Amino acid sequence: MKRFATLLLTMFTLHCLAQEEKIHLEARIVDASSNPVPDAYIINSRSLEKAVSKGNGVFEVWAFPSDTLVFSHVSYHRKVFTVFDLMVNPTVTVEIFSTELPGVTVSPGEKNDMDRANENLMFLNDLKVPKFEKIKTEANPVNQTITENDRQQRTEASSATLIRFSPSEQIGKLFRKAKRRKAASEYSSQKKQKQP
Repeated sequence: MKRFATLLLTMFTLHCLAQEEKIHLEARIVDASSNPVPDAYIINSRSLEKAVSKGNGVFEVWAFPSDTLVFSHVSYHRKVFTVFDLMVNPTVTVEIFSTELPGVTVSPGEKNDMDRANENLMFLNDLKVPKFEKIKTEANPVNQTITENDRQQRTEASSATLIRFSPSEQIGKLFRKAKRRKAASEYSSQKKQKQP
């Protein structure tokens, strides 16, 4: 009889644990000064469901008590909490993410990168290397074509049009089609040959 009672109690406990239900959790994200943190991402690590905190730092999620929530924001360190912990204390405090930059010394005697590069290239004067000439892009038809295409793509990308109609473009298309038809008819294998 004791074994049966123990088995029954074990089965009941397992059944209760297996019937864990989702709960609606509402909590708040604040910084160290108790200011609300808006636009923080809350991600459920089990289901990958996402939520975003509102302007007052409040967020709402549906999750199981055993789920883990990850709090992420660009300006703050990432935090991880379980839903059960948030049920006990519904406030998440995040620490600001700061990066300390090394100090910079500025003095009139310091050389900048340009001065150091010119000093490194001074040996070219001793070797009497001829000066480099700029490549002329006007004479190169490939460069001209690339430049024109780039300019056209930038223009098309910067202008938004719903309907594009250009009479000269349409007439040009008609002339090109007529020219192609004429050329194709001259070399057609089905062309009737004139009798002498």
